[in-house]
Amino acid sequence: MIELIQYLINALIGGVAYILMWKCFDKGEMIRHIGLALAAGYAYYHAVQSYHFPDSFMAIVVGYFADDFFEGLSAYVGKIARKIREAKREGGDA
Repeated sequence: MIELIQYLINALIGGVAYILMWKCFDKGEMIRHIGLALAAGYAYYHAVQSYHFPDSFMAIVVGYFADDFFEGLSAYVGKIARKIREAKREGGDA
């Protein structure tokens, strides 16, 4: 549990760094990016625990790039879903 909190704090630091670096002081944008940073930190924690990704320091980077993290994840999942659909179509035609 302590490790999870460490990852969330590191991701939060990355999210705040993004806000300060890019001067995104719009309240909605700040809340959105902090929320994405925390979600990315949580996802990264599980990636480290399950798939041995690099250590918790990287959670700061993941928090900073939270938008890109989720866009990339979404694109990857979309690509896999398309391949599964294509495989089902090809298997159904045989």
